[in-house]
Amino acid sequence: MGDTRSTSPLLAWAEVHPQRPSEPKLICVNVVEVWYGIPEFDILAPNITITGLSPLFPDVHCTADGDIYQVVTGESEINAATTISALVFSSYPDLTSTYLMVGGIADVNSEVATTVSVTLAKYAVQVALQYELDARENPDNFSTGYVPRGGYSPTDYPIE
Repeated sequence: MGDTRSTSPLLAWAEVHPQRPSEPKLICVNVVEVWYGIPEFDILAPNITITGLSPLFPDVHCTADGDIYQVVTGESEINAATTISALVFSSYPDLTSTYLMVGGIADVNSEVATTVSVTLAKYAVQVALQYELDARENPDNFSTGYVPRGGYSPTDYPIE
């Protein structure tokens, strides 16, 4: 019989790091790429490609010991949802004892919170799924040029 081992970079990395190859202690979920170029914290030690991640950010980055991972989702809830779903439903890594740290970009009223505050929104605006009219072409009865996907005016509820 031939060799049945997978040739994926992930399994090759797991064979070299057998102590905890698939049980990260922490996964940092970021909207943009961060933490690169820090010699004491090489988050780019192995790069693991997982099917289903964003085409713009197709790799999960990890430290050499496999304790810390970074996954970049890109902007919008759709990209975050598909990226995290791909990570969770992949056969790697084992997330049963992993903490997640989620970093994002948002605005907040300075009378309610300050920089580095943790806030949870009751509603999220999905700006990636809307149309924007040129301000010079807005009809007079439109308060904004943003129209939700499937809608005909800014006051319509998104259909799709």
